[in-house]
Amino acid sequence: MPWKNGGGITTELFRLPDVNGEDFILRLSIAEVSSSGPFSTFPGIDRHLLILNGNGCILNGEKTLNADSPVFSFPGEIKINCELVNGAFKDFNVMLKRGWKQASLIRKKVTTCSVKGQGFVYLIDSEILYQLENETVTFPEQDCIEIGLT
Repeated sequence: MPWKNGGGITTELFRLPDVNGEDFILRLSIAEVSSSGPFSTFPGIDRHLLILNGNGCILNGEKTLNADSPVFSFPGEIKINCELVNGAFKDFNVMLKRGWKQASLIRKKVTTCSVKGQGFVYLIDSEILYQLENETVTFPEQDCIEIGLT
């Protein structure tokens, strides 16, 4: 689907709609960023972003993100300009309605995964998303992002 600001493409992996069904309280997605420009704004939404591949970007001329960077968390209403570093990249996004829940993201290499409470596991290599509730899932060793909700 196109970005809210029309500047790129997103693959939505999961969406939990709000009570009126027009917006969301939780959204997990992968953005394909192929040109420099502004991020879409999402007032009232807390955002968490991890670079999956490529050389990443520089945000607002000062913060560099790449595949080795920790999670970058920020309020969705702030204006962010993204400058590509030597080509396109993909990023993983977790967006939550502010005040609903907190999210934690961890990138690690796994063969077995169990998320305490409610959460998700995104397998980077195979692009599979698992939803977990105190359940253990086993799969071939690979990189993943563990998303916990509290």
